Amino acid sequence: MLLREWSGRLGMRLMPLKNPAQAVYGTVITGAVMAAYSEPPIEIDEVVPGVLATVVVYWLAHVYAEELVHFEEGVAFSRRRLWSTMRAQWAIVRAALAPVVVLLVALLFGATPTVALEIAVWFTVLLLVGFGTISARRGGLRGGPLILAALLAGSLGLILVALKGSVD
Repeated sequence: MLLREWSGRLGMRLMPLKNPAQAVYGTVITGAVMAAYSEPPIEIDEVVPGVLATVVVYWLAHVYAEELVHFEEGVAFSRRRLWSTMRAQWAIVRAALAPVVVLLVALLFGATPTVALEIAVWFTVLLLVGFGTISARRGGLRGGPLILAALLAGSLGLILVALKGSVD
């Protein structure tokens, strides 16, 4: 029971399901950066900081872009609004955590850096399918349209896999 509670809490921390749109952005960026690092020799001590730095910069860019919209509308700067925007956009960064954890766990279980990176990139495909499914279900889709939404989200991940393959 304790393991189930612990894993459930960890899952809630790693999976930003409250904001699946932002999670899709973070997951796609994570997968793209991982694919960019897939050319041997793979240095995990470069991949993890590279992924996290890229996602944090992307998160800050999203926050900045939202603030620009307010400035263009003539709305004065608000520290409260800025913090609110930063929290709302944080799902972009949180989405990167699960693939990075998968990468590190694969290494802990003896995978080579190449195999661990491959597992993590494929995991991003599964995450995208999951986020697409969650968003579609929340939007009331069922049956064929739900499956189509999940497949479309997954196709973003498959593009990343193709990019990774073109680097190898």
